[in-house]
Amino acid sequence: MTTMTTPPSREPHFVSSHQESMLSLIIPTYNRPTWIASLLGYLASANAPISLVILDSSEPDIAERNAELVNRLASGSQHIVYPKNVAFKDKLLDGLRRIDTEFCAFCADDDMVIPGALAESVRFLQSHPDYVGAHGLYFAYSGSIGKYFVDEILYCHRSLDQVTALERLESLFDDYQSNFYGVYRTKVQCKAFEVAVQQDNSLFFELMQSSHTAVSGKIARLPIIYGGRSRSASAGSPRQWHPVEWIAADPGGYLAGYSRYRAPLLSAILDAYPDHGSSQQVKQDTEVLFDLIHLRYSLDSIKIGGLSAAIRARMAHTSEDGVISAAFAGAYGPQLPAPISVGGTTWQLCQRLAQIMAPLTRLFKRSVDTTQSPDRPEGARQILNGKNAQVEFNDHVPAKLDAFDPALHGNGLESILHALDTYSQTSVSES
Repeated sequence: MTTMTTPPSREPHFVSSHQESMLSLIIPTYNRPTWIASLLGYLASANAPISLVILDSSEPDIAERNAELVNRLASGSQHIVYPKNVAFKDKLLDGLRRIDTEFCAFCADDDMVIPGALAESVRFLQSHPDYVGAHGLYFAYSGSIGKYFVDEILYCHRSLDQVTALERLESLFDDYQSNFYGVYRTKVQCKAFEVAVQQDNSLFFELMQSSHTAVSGKIARLPIIYGGRSRSASAGSPRQWHPVEWIAADPGGYLAGYSRYRAPLLSAILDAYPDHGSSQQVKQDTEVLFDLIHLRYSLDSIKIGGLSAAIRARMAHTSEDGVISAAFAGAYGPQLPAPISVGGTTWQLCQRLAQIMAPLTRLFKRSVDTTQSPDRPEGARQILNGKNAQVEFNDHVPAKLDAFDPALHGNGLESILHALDTYSQTSVSES
């Protein structure tokens, strides 16, 4: 593993002084120089006091071009080069351990985060010591530079602000939404990752990060547009990333994975109770509630229809991919063909969803529909024009913003337009 820190350029475009910054933004990248170029150009325009840490496991020639790009657009940032076969979770933990700012956040190389929202999240955490993390609402978008379609508000779960660790865990899984990309106190996020990397699969790695941070303290969902998640295809297509895929293919393996996840998280929850060592009843009640919370999550994910479809497909000696596709269709409706193809991969291995690893089951059909019809997806209603970009919004996007906070109905759309408009203006070629 080699560290490559770029020397300062003559005309730096990004304010990234380690002394001035309280936040490190960690950007993992892999063989996508065009995406990282666009993201760095966008961030450079903010002139924000954020320390950038680019975790690069690209092919050597691409990593070298990325180093030149970082030098040009983000001088003073850390550009850390890894072997191309490094495990994604190990790369993230190593990056976390290298930073010394009080706060941190992640941003995928094909996504965007709004610098002002990062700053607002940091301010919130500074004034609320009982919170360990903060973020806002995320929008999902597709399209090319200058023309975008925003099809969904991905995350709009209320704050995890309950008093006890178990109450926050219950709230998290009542309507599960990953909190991976929020702003965290670095020590809290690092500890969560140290436990999460012990999981040997994508699903419980993600669930451990989300759960462990929530167990550690409150996590605020602020009434702001925080960032955008691109619908572009992501690198890699791991298995064991969603309960439907895993339970349909290997229910025993799913239960074994849950067992490995269960022990360390239960320990963290019990440690939050001062009397857990002397109260056997507290321990027993906590374990029962813990299992009920996760059983509900599993059943909500696959549903009875998904289980029935998987059973029928197995009894018909269908291939494993066929069983998984049947289970997804059984869980989410017969309108979903099996298998569904997105960019050359089957739906259950959909690369975009694999990286963000957010098993928000009600969003999967919308993601597929949007990807299949990028020019003018069904349901588009409202168009806003900026100086550099035209943004089209699905009809339920304003409704979701309004449901979260009426003030976001108009301001939220304008914030999204401004972010994509700036992204279009500042996106640059890697060459």
